[in-house]
Amino acid sequence: DPATLAPDDEGWGWFTQLLVLAEGPGGVGLEIGWLPDGDPTGRFVASLLAADGAGGFDWDAPMERIETRDVPEVLDAALGWAARYAEPIPDDPRALLQRLTAHHPPWIAPTLTRLLTAERRAAMTEVAPELAPYFAL
Repeated sequence: DPATLAPDDEGWGWFTQLLVLAEGPGGVGLEIGWLPDGDPTGRFVASLLAADGAGGFDWDAPMERIETRDVPEVLDAALGWAARYAEPIPDDPRALLQRLTAHHPPWIAPTLTRLLTAERRAAMTEVAPELAPYFAL
């Protein structure tokens, strides 16, 4: 959370232009980044992108876009867009969690814990006990 970091904190190195880039059904893309890169005065920029017809995204005309320093606001936007365009979380969440945690960023566990209900976390860890550490705060 940028609100918790001092301007000289090494944690600003995690705040990069490309934090998340994901493609959903129908070629819809989600991009979340921090601009300018590593700058304590920056902001999150989240964009919902349409397919460009050439195997990429239309970066010049996002379908939706927000700019904010507020973590819950950017997560709410991304989750709202996902609710409209993405598939639901599968009953066996291993592939989803593997994609989300590929680089094990430090914010993934608290973010997943906050986004999923206690019942959903319990069901997911029953199916895949190895996921339990990702839900620990």
